[in-house]
Amino acid sequence: MNTIKVAGISKRFSKQLIFSNISFEANDGDLIAITGYNGSGKSTLLQIIAGYISPTNGSVEHLLNNQKISADTLYQYVSMATPYIELMEECTLTEIISFYSKFKKLTDSPQTITRILETSQLGFAFNKPVKYYSSGMKQRVKLILAMMSDVPFVFLDEPLSNLDKNGEEWFLNLLRQNKSNKIIFISSNRVKEETMFCNKIIDLEDFKTN
Repeated sequence: MNTIKVAGISKRFSKQLIFSNISFEANDGDLIAITGYNGSGKSTLLQIIAGYISPTNGSVEHLLNNQKISADTLYQYVSMATPYIELMEECTLTEIISFYSKFKKLTDSPQTITRILETSQLGFAFNKPVKYYSSGMKQRVKLILAMMSDVPFVFLDEPLSNLDKNGEEWFLNLLRQNKSNKIIFISSNRVKEETMFCNKIIDLEDFKTN
């Protein structure tokens, strides 16, 4: 059993308290939505849970088979897709996947990576430098790398960004088929579309102080 335990975390930037006293537990198979208005701290909370930044107060524990993961090795067990992550623009998609797989194993899914790339409508662009991709194509690459990483903890920040209707349907299908044995967090402005498969919702409005 893999678990994330969040205990009383708060985050303050300078004198501003972004959110306060968030506690919950997530286990294998959980899809957890983090919702709130723009600027409410969704991306910040996502990064704290992923271990990228520290909370002002409280703690986050990541357990792999009930054993605590150290902060020094946590990166091996986490994948993330966000609008602010940059891809290697001069590389082709084939080169990016090859490079990525050298430091993070890709999952052994019933669907092969090749099949997923084909259904993502990127098959024609395998050998095309990413700098020539549209914003929607780049978003699909980020989501593929995050979802197909062989890790227990996946973090998706506004995953439908830059995707058209076909892209949204492709992502939801990818999520549905590859969500087992993972804990997945989705930071969302578009609650209905991005969170339809989520079984837990953390609304940051509930953790604001007056």
